[in-house]
Order: sequence, then C-alpha cells, then structure tokens
Amino acid sequence: MKKWQLFFLMTVFVLGFVHEGYAQTHLEGDYKVKGWNAGVSTMMPPSYTGRATIKKIGNTYRLNWQVGAAVQAFGGVGLYDPKTNILSVSFGDLKAGGVFGIVLYKVKGDTLEGEWATYRTQNNGIGIEILEKQ
Repeated sequence: MKKWQLFFLMTVFVLGFVHEGYAQTHLEGDYKVKGWNAGVSTMMPPSYTGRATIKKIGNTYRLNWQVGAAVQAFGGVGLYDPKTNILSVSFGDLKAGGVFGIVLYKVKGDTLEGEWATYRTQNNGIGIEILEKQ
C-alpha cells in the first residue's frame, strides 16, 4: 500500500469518529421550537411555538420543552443513532395524567426535523416539529 493510500484511509477513519462524536455532543443546547399538529400543513402558521433544551446524560439525551400559549411543559428521554442521524425520543406532559408519545428527529446540522405522534392523537395523525439551535 502506498503512503498516500494509507494516509487517506487513516484520515477517513479518524474523521468518521470525530464526526460521530461531534454530532453527539453537538446536539446539546437550547432550541427554538415550532410545530404543527396532526393534519395541519406546514404551509400554514405553526400550531405552537416555544423552546427546548437538550442535554446528554450518559448514552441518552434528556429533552425539556416549553410550548404553546398556555406554556405546556414536556419532558423526554432519547437515543441517538449516528448511522442514521436520527434522535428517537419518548416524551410526556410533565403533569400527571398528561399526553405522552414519541418523536423521531432527523438531525441536519443545527436543525432537527421531527415527526411525532401521541397516544391521544386523533385518527393516528402525525405532527411535525422543527428545532433550531440558538
């Protein structure tokens, strides 16, 4: 194997690990939230807005949202898959007896594009949520 080929392979190998580690730590931070309830087109104004925080704890991610005019508080725990760039999060209303569900975010740099559903979602609809890092 020639020196340049070996250098190229080593560079690709190292960058793969650096990129994966960067994505995992890069998720942490404060986000601006906008979302559309199930059945509402993203061509319409958002159904809700707010803010969210993501914090890495061990191999998991803790998410906290404050959204809506009534400022609903949601909490969640998620797992990040660096192979697919997907952050999968189960979430729930922090009040007893509240809504719970799941959201799958596609990580695109400083933006997370999510599809969500809740246990109580009418006719099994899927909502859309976008998180933009602040």
